[in-house]
Amino acid sequence: TAESLVNQLRSSSSSEEAQKEAVCELRLLAKWGDEQRISIAQAGAVPYLLDHLYSPDAKLQENAVTALLNLSIYAPNREVIMSSHGALDAIVHCLTAGRSLEAKQNAAAAIFSLLVVENYRPIVGDRPEVIRALLDLIRLGNPKCKKDALKALF
Repeated sequence: TAESLVNQLRSSSSSEEAQKEAVCELRLLAKWGDEQRISIAQAGAVPYLLDHLYSPDAKLQENAVTALLNLSIYAPNREVIMSSHGALDAIVHCLTAGRSLEAKQNAAAAIFSLLVVENYRPIVGDRPEVIRALLDLIRLGNPKCKKDALKALF
């Protein structure tokens, strides 16, 4: 369940491998509908997922940003994400310095999802590094990257 996975992330005694597994499971769970997305957010996963956006482990970072992207599909979770301390900084870090192209792409898609909320547009728009990183994805990315970056820009 979401609660037990978040408890694994919360526990200081969890091994690095257990943390990676919990983030991966949350990513998969968040794909399966709003009910799961609600339970993950209510269990308190967002701050722990945001922390993992700074991970030097490419797969862990990718799973964390993708879980956040999946959570943001459910509209009320966008506020949960944006009201979490350091959320935008963490997502922007993943967009600009992501360890893999997929992590950067999913950070761009997460930004697009968050920008559906009009109040967040000026907050994100005030970050010039976001525009630069999205333009880099358009220049250097694969077709899916380009599409996600273009959607985030417009």
